[in-house]
Amino acid sequence: MHNHYIINSKVEFRPAVSTLKPLDGHGSEVELNSPAARCLLLLIHKQGEIIGQQEFMDEVWGKNGIHVTSNTYYQNISILRKALKKAGIDDEIIVTIPRVGLTLASETQVVCEGRESKPPVSPAEHSARSEQSKESPDSNIQNSILEISSEKPQPTVIGGSPPLTEARIPRAHFNGCISPGILCLVAGVLFFWWTQHHTQKNYYSNYQFIYQGKGCKIYAYHLLKTQSFKNEVINWGMKFSSDCAIHPYIYIDKYEILPRVSVIRCDKEINKNNECISEYFVE
Repeated sequence: MHNHYIINSKVEFRPAVSTLKPLDGHGSEVELNSPAARCLLLLIHKQGEIIGQQEFMDEVWGKNGIHVTSNTYYQNISILRKALKKAGIDDEIIVTIPRVGLTLASETQVVCEGRESKPPVSPAEHSARSEQSKESPDSNIQNSILEISSEKPQPTVIGGSPPLTEARIPRAHFNGCISPGILCLVAGVLFFWWTQHHTQKNYYSNYQFIYQGKGCKIYAYHLLKTQSFKNEVINWGMKFSSDCAIHPYIYIDKYEILPRVSVIRCDKEINKNNECISEYFVE
């Protein structure tokens, strides 16, 4: 039996089927898309720690061979926040630490049930767990994340981008001048932004338009050497034709010799201010 989690005694989270189910009658059951469910599972496994954007992108998408933009990451966190509220958790349990990352609110209680039952996590245990994780990282995180099924097309998800919850961090005060360390930090942040921006731009410029029909515009990442493989990619895109009125731009990354497909569906072109759903399938 797979693990499942009880959050604040209000909602049951089952990673294996990507569902949030209310336990007290307040709220309604929600089926998450696979990336949003993996984001929640990563937050649970690393409760008490701050998880950066790059770590989310590496664990949730990168280890499955999927390349996504930061926009996809923000969209899935937004989906997750709205889903938790719809399921009955009124408090904002996903806290944003500005320019650092995300963490579960310190008062959040999570009980693991199933094959590895764990007691509720108290706020006093957070700091101890954080120190322990530096010495012996949890090697089971990725295995647990991979338990989340992504072999079927996902249901319509909750969209939108609500404002991120900010936690205040005390400001540092300097007497007389800015230290060299601060200048180095600023330079590093600017360099990271520049490399991320240009890498993402170059990556998505590799997609080629291959087909338009039923309101869908399908793009393929790899050069399609044969007509049969092109038809196979088009058929994958047309599986989502019923949603093309909302997400008409379909970007497909499929290898001819590998049984896996990455599908990104957007309401606008990939490099514009858009809303996208990222999905990953194993054939």
